[in-house]
Amino acid sequence: MASPSRPLLISPPGSKQAFTPPPTGRGGPTNPKKARQVERLAPKFTELQEALVERRGALQGDAAGVALEQVLVFETNGPVKDLYDTVVSTPGLEWLADEDLRDLPPDEDFFDRKKPDKPINAQLYLVLFNEQAVMQLLSLWRSWSTDRQLPVAHQCWRDVFARLRDVRRWGVRDRLEETGILDYWRGRVADGVETVAVEIELWFRQAERRTIAEARVRDLVTRATGQVLATCTIDEIAYHALVCKLPIGAVERMLHDPEVELLQCDEVRLVRPTGQSGAPIIVDEPEQENEAAEDESDELRDPVVALLDGLPLENHRRLAGRLVVDDPDEWAETYPVASRCHGTAMASLILHGDLGANEKPARHRLYVRPILRPDTFGRPLELAPEGRSWVDLIHRAVRRIVVGDGTLRPAAPSVRVINLSIGDPYQPFIRSVSPLAKLLDWLSWRYQVLFVVSAGNHSAPITIAGRADELKPEAIVAAIAAAQRHRRILSPAEAVNALSVGATAQDAGDPWKARASNEHDLALPEGLPSPISGLGRGYRRIVKPDVLAPGGRVVFVAKDEANGETKFEPVTRPRTPPGQQVAAPSATPGDLSGFRYLVGTSNAAALVSRAALRIADALDDLKDEPNAAQVARVPMALWLRTLLAHGTSWTSEASGIADRALRTPSNSRAFTDLVSGLLAFGVVRPERVIACAEERATILAGGEIGADERYIHRIPLPPSLNAHTAWRRLTITLSWFSPINPTHRKYRRAALWFEPPGKTELLVRRCGVDWRAVRRGTLQHEVLEGDRKAINIQADGHLDIPVICMADAGSLDDRIPYAMAVTLEVAPGVNTKIYDEVRARVAPRVAVRPGV
Repeated sequence: MASPSRPLLISPPGSKQAFTPPPTGRGGPTNPKKARQVERLAPKFTELQEALVERRGALQGDAAGVALEQVLVFETNGPVKDLYDTVVSTPGLEWLADEDLRDLPPDEDFFDRKKPDKPINAQLYLVLFNEQAVMQLLSLWRSWSTDRQLPVAHQCWRDVFARLRDVRRWGVRDRLEETGILDYWRGRVADGVETVAVEIELWFRQAERRTIAEARVRDLVTRATGQVLATCTIDEIAYHALVCKLPIGAVERMLHDPEVELLQCDEVRLVRPTGQSGAPIIVDEPEQENEAAEDESDELRDPVVALLDGLPLENHRRLAGRLVVDDPDEWAETYPVASRCHGTAMASLILHGDLGANEKPARHRLYVRPILRPDTFGRPLELAPEGRSWVDLIHRAVRRIVVGDGTLRPAAPSVRVINLSIGDPYQPFIRSVSPLAKLLDWLSWRYQVLFVVSAGNHSAPITIAGRADELKPEAIVAAIAAAQRHRRILSPAEAVNALSVGATAQDAGDPWKARASNEHDLALPEGLPSPISGLGRGYRRIVKPDVLAPGGRVVFVAKDEANGETKFEPVTRPRTPPGQQVAAPSATPGDLSGFRYLVGTSNAAALVSRAALRIADALDDLKDEPNAAQVARVPMALWLRTLLAHGTSWTSEASGIADRALRTPSNSRAFTDLVSGLLAFGVVRPERVIACAEERATILAGGEIGADERYIHRIPLPPSLNAHTAWRRLTITLSWFSPINPTHRKYRRAALWFEPPGKTELLVRRCGVDWRAVRRGTLQHEVLEGDRKAINIQADGHLDIPVICMADAGSLDDRIPYAMAVTLEVAPGVNTKIYDEVRARVAPRVAVRPGV
């Protein structure tokens, strides 16, 4: 492929400057008076004491001699300084985790005095106590509540008691409530199966205690006539779990009465279904392509993208010679050709895009490792294998790609992007980061690879105000937003280092014609999400999904409701449009040219991975450009992540519809933060970031930064913009992979951000996602626009962009690589030569020796 005439520009290294810590925020609800705290909390501490006595009696007859330990939950009004240090230095206590609680309703004791109706936040601390430590806690409470002095070593508890909203034991409800396990069990009972696989996650303990805890849980599984199939421990994400098989009779008993010994076990944190990510197997006859794709396989480059998915149809005409299939578990022998649907479709989209668009195939081979299998119970599904740890399987698969398996060399060392078009319907993101998302975050940091993850699909009907033939986009958007809490992103899309992808309802097909009067596609303008796409936001209100991409139009069947509303139920018709055209197995023996129509966020993620390939080729073409060494100093995965996001923005049409549908006086101030869960940063547009234009210059800047450091990147301004009064836009995107602290409520160890310039130099202002929201994750993307006043730019004018780093979740000892892209543009047709002027000033000056 010929290099573009206006390639991306590369900035020299940034310069280090003095670091000044930013001011810290204050405010929030005040604490109740002490007398009120004693009145409120005395019954709760009495319950703890009674529970201690009860548990002591229950364990006295245990033949295993189990020590009495309890996990206590402390919900406090704001963070408690020094609690962690107190816990880890106190015998009998073990720190487990802390979490944020957000948007709690105010009550008579805890409320913001300036804004009494405003939702409030709190902290949740999880601490394990042995029997002596519980007795000591009760003694400290009695001392504090009767105005006696607490020992110096335990002064921290005075602050805990003053701020305490609630204290209780971690119980059966906590272990089951948010995991979907009860619904899963009911479904398996209805299916009539004989056994059910479950994942039992244990509290992550210190090494010597971990062994004892696992032995205790294994014993309880055996008592329930179950079997432990596998175990997985990953220290870096504080994860310890057992995959177990339980007889259906034991499951039915737990459904009837959850207060059984296994679910009451203090060593157990959560009980959840084993990985349930999967995709339907389409069993009807697919269409056939008239012509085979051109065979350019001999000219293909090494893989840049890896696909972890179902096993593809390797010899399909669209895929033959283009795949590197790695099947170390030898699943192919028991993976029927007719079941190889999802992996075939995703490979087709990554390599060719929507076949209806007739795009050129990718220039790289695609590495594929199967992680899904046909359902063992005969259902037409490709699923995560039920008897294995889903987390362990993906951990091993990724390590095999980048570092090798045992004594084997890396399977695909050239891979920089790993596509996961999966989502676990039993793990919608609610409050806590799932183990699989934690794994992706750690692997991203450890190996500097980018995970492109689908946001997840929701097939439940959607109810919209009004009649089907009278619907406006605003009504559809309002209905999607109203159902947002039931249409959350699915694990592992909440991973903070991943690029999470939602779907829009676009494809390359012709205008769609309904086959019946009650059929509708509910397709919204580009920039708005598909009605089936998983919605955000993510952990600590991070922008999730990060980006949107086409996922195909969906057919809905409408049913009028008595209250004037209409219920729309999505239907699957893979043989006919609409949808994205993908390669598929054929029911005709020997036919290797089948295709179907598919929709959803899996497609969208695959198309983003395809866009990453285009960007990787564009970056590879920069090796002879000025300052090219700067690109090599930053991991390729970060450049890809930065540039995939860099081309996004909210369209005026999409943001206008969202504004009219959702803005109210009460949410107006936080509106752009709230609506980011629908619009993300915008739709990926790779054509905007693989090359520049006469009126658009994109500059790459990057480096490494440590805690409490600040680097300035100087971006030259084109002199021809002086006195410019028309529309102009400044886009800045910064990304990094952060190490994680999996038991800390802030989770992300490295907080990086930039302060966008241009307000005085270019007279631009922020638009798009709220400035606070873009700083919560590991991807900051800001768009600033202006069009009113004339710009005053000097001959040597420039923008100084400061990149700052601080520790966020405990200490930060590592240096953090980062990638930044900056684009300055004006409307096409304006008589300026932005690119040429910026390029001339970015290129290093060649020193001229005297006499030459």
